[in-house]
Amino acid sequence: RWRYIPYGAYCPIHKPPVAPGAPPGFTPCGGVANWAWHLLLPSLTFAVLFAALYVRVLRTTLIDVLDEPYIATARAKGASEPRVLLRHALRNALRPILTMTGMEAGMAVSALLYIEVVFGIPGLGRLSLTAFSGDALMR
Repeated sequence: RWRYIPYGAYCPIHKPPVAPGAPPGFTPCGGVANWAWHLLLPSLTFAVLFAALYVRVLRTTLIDVLDEPYIATARAKGASEPRVLLRHALRNALRPILTMTGMEAGMAVSALLYIEVVFGIPGLGRLSLTAFSGDALMR
């Protein structure tokens, strides 16, 4: 209701031509900025679906990795704490995240199908919905 973020329409990157009967000053939806603005809410929805699980796994893996001897060695050599976390700990803690990403690729595709349908984005979600509901056979 507040209309701060567009929630139900898709805006293409290319600008469609203005119709001959359009009012003066009418600018059709299009362009990179409008396209990104219209995809903000679907992108946030997709990110929220997976963020909690990945953050939890990353936290537990980092707790395990920070007890390893090579972390103590890096600290003993005088590496700063951000360097120890980013270069030594996080690099080894991302392996389970990479494995989870590969295993959840199918779930991500099905989540994207739902997001396409809910937010009105043209794509495989709308196509599969019409195929599964049988509307394509009735036309």
